[in-house]
Amino acid sequence: MTWAGANRPRVRPDGAFDGSTAYWSSAVSQGPGEYVVHLDREQTFNRIGLSLRPGHPASARVYVSKDGADWGPAVATVGGRTDYALRYQPVNAAGRHVKVVVDATQGCDAEIGQSCAMLNEVELYSTTDTFDNDPIWLRPRGYQSLSAAWVSPYEVGADRALPLSDKSTTLMAKAARTTTASARKTLEFRYRPVSVTNSFLFTVTSGTTSAYHLSISRAGAVSRYDAATKKWTTLAPAGTVGEGWTRIRLEATTSAATLYAGDRQIATLPRTAAVTSMDGYAFSSAGTAPTGDEALFDDVRFEDR
Repeated sequence: MTWAGANRPRVRPDGAFDGSTAYWSSAVSQGPGEYVVHLDREQTFNRIGLSLRPGHPASARVYVSKDGADWGPAVATVGGRTDYALRYQPVNAAGRHVKVVVDATQGCDAEIGQSCAMLNEVELYSTTDTFDNDPIWLRPRGYQSLSAAWVSPYEVGADRALPLSDKSTTLMAKAARTTTASARKTLEFRYRPVSVTNSFLFTVTSGTTSAYHLSISRAGAVSRYDAATKKWTTLAPAGTVGEGWTRIRLEATTSAATLYAGDRQIATLPRTAAVTSMDGYAFSSAGTAPTGDEALFDDVRFEDR
């Protein structure tokens, strides 16, 4: 969808995601069109917003693929709809590639031709918390039990993230979130230590019970806590989590879990305490008395899979 007009500077491929639903702020083709978005990582999508050819009936189908080759059936369909702004519909699909197939409409503007396809605007919504749509220096939407945690770009030009900074001897830095209960959950997030003198904790919860309670030490070792013995056991040695960004993923059931750092499996582990389901997660510093710990959390995903 690369049609361009000398007098239409906002008609261009990125016109479909420039934030404007003005008619001539779109991606356009002569005849039917395909618009494919390639993302840097797999996402689980729960909503899509589309505006096609404003003021004119138009049809389109949306596909999601993990590999960019196998698209499967459409996850969303629009038929003969007249848009004047974005309209939204729920979807449930996971992938790294999104394709919008727009059917040709007739009676188009003379400068384009008799038939055309127009993608005026597209928005993709994911279950991943990127914090990029949260106001900076304020608390992230949807989180509870917040202490010394806020949204910040942290560095000039960087994406927004969730810093936790423990400078108090009476409070832990903490951010927690509760969702729907399930017997199988995946918690995934990116972690970057800034100044860690002790450790940071991440927990999958069932109400007030810790189903899985783990720590990342200042040396980058990963340990788990056992509620019965009240002891910590090392799962992966120092250096497992580096100084830059590391993607952590915990695939958990109510009896056992598998832990990954990046794409590498680093441990299998039993639960911390007996639970029948899991409904939340938390990030926190090591305790109330220790101070000096600061780290960033980003791209948080917590799903029933």
